[in-house]
Amino acid sequence: MIYGTMLVLSVLLSVMLSYYVIVKKHFGRNPVDNEMVNTLEQFAEQMEQENERVIQMMAKLRQKIDRDALSMQHQITGLTNKYDELTRIVNSLLSSNTLVAPVKNPSSDLAPKYQEVAKRLQRGDDPTNIAQELQLGHGEIDLVKHMIKHGR
Repeated sequence: MIYGTMLVLSVLLSVMLSYYVIVKKHFGRNPVDNEMVNTLEQFAEQMEQENERVIQMMAKLRQKIDRDALSMQHQITGLTNKYDELTRIVNSLLSSNTLVAPVKNPSSDLAPKYQEVAKRLQRGDDPTNIAQELQLGHGEIDLVKHMIKHGR
C-alpha cells in the first residue's frame, strides 16, 4: 500500500512539474498567470517534501521489518534446538528403558461405591454424612480412609 501511495505521489509530481514547465513557458508574464505559476511551484515543493517523507517512512518500516524477521529467526533457531534436545532425551530414555511407571491412584482398585467414598473423603466431606448419604456403615468409611492413608 505504501509503495502504491509513493507511486501515485511520484506520478502526480511528474504531471504537476510538466504542467508547471508548460505554464511557465507560455504564461510567465501575466500577473494572474504568475500567481498560478507560484501556486504550482509551492505545490511541487510540497509534493517533493511529502515524497521524501514517504521514502523515509518506508525506509524505517523496512528496518523494523528486517529487525523483527531477524528476531523471529533467532527464536525459531532456539526452539528448533530445544526440540532437538528434547527429542534426544526422549530417545535416550526410550532406549534405556529407564522410564518411571505412572503413579497409581489408590482408589482405582476399589469397588465403585468405595471409589465414591474415597473421592468424598479426599474432598474433605464429613465421614458421618458420607455414610448416611451412601447408606454405608461407619466401619466401611473408616476402612476406605485407612486404605487411602496407606496408599493401598
